[in-house]
Amino acid sequence: IMKKLFKHKFSWPFLDPVDPVELNIPDYFEVIKNPMDLQEDIPFLYLLLHSCLTSSPFSYVLLTFDNAMLYNPADNAIHQLAIKMRKFF
Repeated sequence: IMKKLFKHKFSWPFLDPVDPVELNIPDYFEVIKNPMDLQEDIPFLYLLLHSCLTSSPFSYVLLTFDNAMLYNPADNAIHQLAIKMRKFF
């Protein structure tokens, strides 16, 4: 599942951590309290999957897309990609 998610044509904005300095969005961490990206947190996701520490380890993947939708307005391209990726997932 994760490999297909990484290879999806719309996954590119979600593969690396958000860099508020580079993107000139200084309020990012004020709005997003639990940042999540797909690439950086993969070892943690696999740990959760294999150790059964949570009933829904994929909620961490969904958080990636939910954060993008929370921070970006509905008419923003990243918001729209997050909707598509969430549905795909």
